[in-house]
Amino acid sequence: MILKTSHIPPRRILAITIVAIFIVDAIIMTILWRLPILESPAVHILADATALSLIVLPILIFVVYRPMNRYVAEREWVEDALRESEAKLRGLFELSPLGIALTDMKGCYVEFNESFRRISGYTDEELKTLDYWALTPKKYEAEEAQQLESLARNGHYGPYEKEYMRCDGSLVPLCLRGVLVTDRDGEKYIWSIVEDITERKLAEEALLRTQDELETRVQERTAELESINRELASEVAERRRTERELQELNETLEQRVTQRSAEAKRHADEMEQFVYVASHDLKAPLRGVANLTAWLQEDLAGKLNSDTAEKFGLLQDRVGRMHALLEGLLEYSRIGQTNRTREVVDTKVLLDETIDLLYLPAGVVVDVAPDMPILHTNKLLLGQVFANLLGELPSKIYSYKG
Repeated sequence: MILKTSHIPPRRILAITIVAIFIVDAIIMTILWRLPILESPAVHILADATALSLIVLPILIFVVYRPMNRYVAEREWVEDALRESEAKLRGLFELSPLGIALTDMKGCYVEFNESFRRISGYTDEELKTLDYWALTPKKYEAEEAQQLESLARNGHYGPYEKEYMRCDGSLVPLCLRGVLVTDRDGEKYIWSIVEDITERKLAEEALLRTQDELETRVQERTAELESINRELASEVAERRRTERELQELNETLEQRVTQRSAEAKRHADEMEQFVYVASHDLKAPLRGVANLTAWLQEDLAGKLNSDTAEKFGLLQDRVGRMHALLEGLLEYSRIGQTNRTREVVDTKVLLDETIDLLYLPAGVVVDVAPDMPILHTNKLLLGQVFANLLGELPSKIYSYKG
């Protein structure tokens, strides 16, 4: 509350006093002048006092006026400063964005600014008929009582948060603080500053929602990462297990390869030895057959008919081919499996030679196509393949007929 006082300026009081004294003296002197001369002592005393006052009063006025004038000037300056300060405070009071209200000790509103009226939603006339208990929801009564006790004990209360019930029934969040003041009459009042914290509450709620969302996302992300970590751990364990199995398999395979290599080498050595021995041992009988045939031709020279001579020629030719075959096998056994020479092989010629080399039963005829391919391969191995196939042909035919 901005207390207002009314007083008469000191200069005016002084001027009124002086004028009143002069008027009284003039009246007394006029009365004494018109009255008959009396020999009364009182009349003489009154006349002397009046005359003396007329003489002393100007002196007193001269003596008192200068300090009185200085006092009056200082008093006026103080009053002007107070009025200026009061105007500033009034401007701050009216223009403050915060609600400011003055209530008596019963809670009735004495004075308030526009911001407080806007917060409450009531008109000026309505607010002056209400107290802050009418704006306070019942759930805050206990806390309000504690704040009043703090006000009585410490001379101030707050800051604390509560809600006001507006005239439309809606609730507005507030932050209040106040101080106890006493006017010149000894009456106590409460100055309260009321801040509308709706935007701050909305921001806090939005911040809480954001924090909740972030916590939820963090929890979800943490769960996802934990799941991924478990999957990765499982994959790592599975990979390690697989690596161990692969290592064991590799070791087993290496052992098998080593074993099979040793067996293959042993078989190759045995085969090489067998081929060498077989080709070497068969060459002697073939040489005997060749020599025997040559001797028979010499002994029977001129006595053989053409058919018998042709058969002797075929016999020598096949003995020669068999000898060449044994030489090839012997050479192959010397070269080994790692050095197989390749050459251009006419498969038609190779088939004809193989057929001539084999003694096929009567009635078995092998037709060789004229457009057989020419290959770049090992002639000995391919000839062995053809010999094996053609050698099995009569048994297959007889088996089919049976």
